[in-house]
Amino acid sequence: YLIAVATIACFYSLVQFALLLLQLFSTSTNPILPQRSVIAFVLFGSQ
Repeated sequence: YLIAVATIACFYSLVQFALLLLQLFSTSTNPILPQRSVIAFVLFGSQ
């Protein structure tokens, strides 16, 4: 059980880090993409 929780927590932190990098990269190219990625992540995370 603890291993599963740790795995999920690690995966979640990796996803957060990947989204942060994606937002930083998208901001320099297109300011609209970060907002869409945040909205998509909120919708996906709420399900």
